[in-house]
Amino acid sequence: YLHCDTTASHYLKIILDQIFGIRNFRNEIVWKRTSSHNAPKRFGNNYDVILFYTKSDKYRFEAVYGPYSDEYKSSFFRYKEKGRKYRLGDLTGAGLRTGESKTPWRGYDPSARGRHWAVPNNIVSRIVGKKRTTQMGVIEKLDLLMEKGYIAFSKEGVPSIKRFMDELPGAPAQAIWDDIYPVSTHSRERLGYPTQKPEALLERIINASSKEGDLILDPFCGCGTSLVAAEKLDRKWIGIDITYLAIFLINRRLREKFPRARFEIEGEPKSTYDAEMLFLKSPHQFESWAVSLLGGQPYKSSGGGDTGIDGRLYFQDYEKNFHQIVIEVKGGSYQPKDVRALKTVMDREDAPLGILLALKPPTKGMIAEASSYGRWVMPGSNRAFPVLQIKTIDDIFEGRKPELPDTSGTLKKSSQELKNSEKSEDLF
Repeated sequence: YLHCDTTASHYLKIILDQIFGIRNFRNEIVWKRTSSHNAPKRFGNNYDVILFYTKSDKYRFEAVYGPYSDEYKSSFFRYKEKGRKYRLGDLTGAGLRTGESKTPWRGYDPSARGRHWAVPNNIVSRIVGKKRTTQMGVIEKLDLLMEKGYIAFSKEGVPSIKRFMDELPGAPAQAIWDDIYPVSTHSRERLGYPTQKPEALLERIINASSKEGDLILDPFCGCGTSLVAAEKLDRKWIGIDITYLAIFLINRRLREKFPRARFEIEGEPKSTYDAEMLFLKSPHQFESWAVSLLGGQPYKSSGGGDTGIDGRLYFQDYEKNFHQIVIEVKGGSYQPKDVRALKTVMDREDAPLGILLALKPPTKGMIAEASSYGRWVMPGSNRAFPVLQIKTIDDIFEGRKPELPDTSGTLKKSSQELKNSEKSEDLF
């Protein structure tokens, strides 16, 4: 499944036809993201495209269902019994069959009309179980359905099956999906990641094309919605992304949602040496990764220039006022003047606290400079914290973290959930 917008879908389809083969194209799915979109001098573009391919003609596909429309419910579920709505369906199928399928029942002979009994085994299974259903004959099933109130007769004596709305899975999903809404500003799912998809979208895709225990791969996993959906639905998964901000967000999100989840992260620094290699390869990625070690939010100015801020943490004092902590990351050499420069940035940003996180240990002069700024007393309490702290990557790896107030609200937390298998475990 490849998700894209309408500016690229037709180009990408040609590429995917070459990779997977034209015959392995299954669907162009239209995901209606919003009901309307204002666009000057053109029609509003309120949908994205999902291209669905398979590797061959041997693949798994399970129908997925959405809610019935109000129009469908009023048109088809016209009957009511003890508060339950239902519609009537055929109990027979076209053509003649041998055996019990042509046996008359309760005065009705399907073979006289060139038909045969077509008993819905799914309803019988729901009553007596799948194994017992396979052992039952056609007439026995009809008697059972009659006894349980699933059969109605017309004035002419023609039997029909009652299909209760509350027992049906819903309307089979078609190639236009207009029942899954994007992640809104006020959504509980929202993490602030620009390309975040709703979990319901990924759950539908995973349910349609895999079963429990199958492996899901997302090679551009962003903030990890596909991995969250896969974990929730008891699938194995592999997610790939090149940014350490994405990796940090996914790690945090999965651990908050599924505390018992087991997974490994490959490729992120595990030692100071690894951190040095990352800095030499990509200073910007090193900065994002270093900020994530503190649970901070990486920062990049809109103008693109160096503002002396690489990340931020946020906290609330005892008088309910919010404050920020400025983080600056240093991969190369630094001096006491860099400590003074960070204090200048803190004053400019009205940030009472600051952290200088570096690869190399500070000199005595730098430590003295940082200490000279004293401690800041949190309003509404007698708690005090160092105004400016210098920490190394080695400090963080060895558990010597900065002395800080509670900054857990810096990034929005994901609500805890249970996997499907854990839901069943909790019943016992």
